[in-house]
Amino acid sequence: QNELPMAVTRPRLLTISTNYPSQATPVFGTFVRSWTEALAEHLDVTVICPVPWLPGLGRLPRYEHRARIAAREVQQGIEVLFPRFPFVPRLGRSLYACTIFLRLLPLVRRMHRNRPFDVLLGHFAYPEGVAAILLGQALSVPVAIAVRGYDLHLLPRVRALRWQIRFALRRAARVFAVSSDLARHAVALGASSDRVRTVPNAIDPAVFHPLDRSQCRQALGLPPSGRLVLGVGRLSEEKCWPQLIQAFADLRQNRR
Repeated sequence: QNELPMAVTRPRLLTISTNYPSQATPVFGTFVRSWTEALAEHLDVTVICPVPWLPGLGRLPRYEHRARIAAREVQQGIEVLFPRFPFVPRLGRSLYACTIFLRLLPLVRRMHRNRPFDVLLGHFAYPEGVAAILLGQALSVPVAIAVRGYDLHLLPRVRALRWQIRFALRRAARVFAVSSDLARHAVALGASSDRVRTVPNAIDPAVFHPLDRSQCRQALGLPPSGRLVLGVGRLSEEKCWPQLIQAFADLRQNRR
C-alpha cells in the first residue's frame, strides 16, 4: 500500500508537415494544427515543419515570410521545429521528399534515440508522406499518411511524383483520407484497402456556428436580401477561382 502509482507513458507521435502555422505565418496550415492539437489530447506529439531554404530566397516576395520563421516554437504545449531544407523552386520538385528525408534523418534519429517515437505521421502524400516512409524505414517505426486532396488528385499526374506517392502509400501502416472519394483514390494508387480510413475534416463549433443572418449582412455591409455565393479557400491558382467566378457570372446571366 506504500507503493507509488506507476507513471503512464503516452505513445509518442512525430508529425511531419510543410504546412504548419508559426508566429511569422499564423494562418499557414491551421487545419494541420487542429489535427495535431486534437491528437495531443491522447498522445505525446512533436511537430517538424520543414521550411524550404535557398540563399537569397527570403528576398523574393513569395518566400519573404518564410525567412522570418524561427527554428523552434512551443504552441499550446506542443514543440514545433522548423528546420530548413535545400529547395529550388519548381526545378527540384521531384527531389523534395528526398531532400527533406536527408535533412531530417540526423535530427529525427537523435530525437528517437533520446525518446523513441511510436509512430510517424506525414501530412500529405508528397513530399511529407514519402519522407516519413523513408524515415520510418530507417528507424523501424510505423508510418501513417494523411491525404488531403491535391496530393492524390493533381500530383500523381507528374510521372516523377506518381511512383513516389505509390511507393509511400503501399508501405503506410495507415492512410487517413478526408473523404471517401479520396480514400478510393488512395487505394487506386496502391494503398491497401484494409489500411485506409476516412476521417473527414471537423470544425470547431466554438468558432463556426450559425448567427442571425440579417445582423451578419448588416455587419458586413451586404444587402439585406438576395442570394449570395460564398467561396472559402486559399487564393491560389489550383483552386480555380477565376473559373468559379466566371461560372457564377454565366449562371446569373442565364437566369435573367
